[in-house]
Amino acid sequence: MPKNILVENGTVTALGRNSLFDLTTDYAGMRAAYEAALEQHKELGKNADSLPKYLKEQGVVDYRDEAYLPAKKLHLLRSEAKKRQESAAPCSLLPLDATGYQSEAMALLANLENDEVIKQVYKRNNHSLGQSRNAGLTTGEALRIKYCLRQGRDLFNAGHVGPALVKPLNYFYSLTAYAYGLIVTRNPLRNKVEQIPGSHGLDYINDGVYFRFGGDRKQGTFSDLHGSHTNTLIFAADTDFSINRANSITKYHENSAVLSVGTLYSMVPELKDYYRIVTGHGSRCHPLEISRTGDRTSLAWEWRIGNGVHKPEREDIEKSFPDCAFSEKHGKYVISIAQDQLDAIDPIVQSDARNHLWYTENPIHPICLSTLDMHFLITCALSNIMRYSPDKWGSILLNEVDGNISLITQRYLSSLEAVLPLIVLRELSPYYPYVRDGLTSR
Repeated sequence: MPKNILVENGTVTALGRNSLFDLTTDYAGMRAAYEAALEQHKELGKNADSLPKYLKEQGVVDYRDEAYLPAKKLHLLRSEAKKRQESAAPCSLLPLDATGYQSEAMALLANLENDEVIKQVYKRNNHSLGQSRNAGLTTGEALRIKYCLRQGRDLFNAGHVGPALVKPLNYFYSLTAYAYGLIVTRNPLRNKVEQIPGSHGLDYINDGVYFRFGGDRKQGTFSDLHGSHTNTLIFAADTDFSINRANSITKYHENSAVLSVGTLYSMVPELKDYYRIVTGHGSRCHPLEISRTGDRTSLAWEWRIGNGVHKPEREDIEKSFPDCAFSEKHGKYVISIAQDQLDAIDPIVQSDARNHLWYTENPIHPICLSTLDMHFLITCALSNIMRYSPDKWGSILLNEVDGNISLITQRYLSSLEAVLPLIVLRELSPYYPYVRDGLTSR
């Protein structure tokens, strides 16, 4: 089994149906028709038929019927993703000094563990809420999330200072605790911890070291975590926009995906050089530069992908940027994207500790995993090896099986320790922290 850790496996299969959303019913139109008919019925006064009879005569259905819940879920997802895309970043850039940034990040995580702060973050992230004083999370629910966040921080600290033999389990459960907080504060379909299904939401196959997930698997933490990333924020001093991920979330539930840890390693920017060394293959992560072009009336963005020597496969670019014109220049892909095209593109974009951007080739397109999704999967796999095959996990750590596997696994754990607090803060806090001086090379 350890020898399979570096095996690449990434496929996606259409199911021919959507397990969560109704893609055919016009929920917004149905609701508008019902509300208009309700007003008309009120105007008729005492002589009017009963409301159910009147609605039936008018051919109007009650959008609140449970039969239309899948259509409602799609409406909530799309409207919230669109509003988030049209809004400014819900957080503030926060540069941290390279020396001691980890302790600063941990202090910021501790500062987040406050029920009033959590309620403010919820309202800042969710644009479909009313603007009244009492809109948003209840104090009781904010307190539940507070303890999820505290548990996540304590488990991360335990992993950081504890022996390597038990690190993966601490980190996986730390990620799970933080995922609960993220799901409640950012997933449009959840606003209570108790609504999260009691399942991981995926299948892990230990012998092959790979996962199965998607619409043919029970919903759980992972599917809800993926559904929380309605948008990918791209945020820097001169860049502030987000990519709409509603399409990726709907596609998740109408496809079945297989993805191995070996492939996931190739999608982590911090492992870029190590992955090439241990496998002899290029990483799926490529440097990305984005600059604003045009003016206020014709805003556009120029994307430059590659390092001048290595760049993504052309087919991957075509899938990620449908109907966008692109060219090759100086060993890079150059793509011009108008503001109104941001809804249609589907690239995986990640930001490292220094807030440098990386374009990541996607082996399971059209499902676009977030950075946190990837780490959730990798730590889940490593924790499974640790728990159910302790002898094999020990042989990996002690370099007794394959030096390459030991090298990249140790590097993954150390890089996770360096970047996870920053990733969580960017997802959950009012801040978008980054390190002034780099940890990684491009």
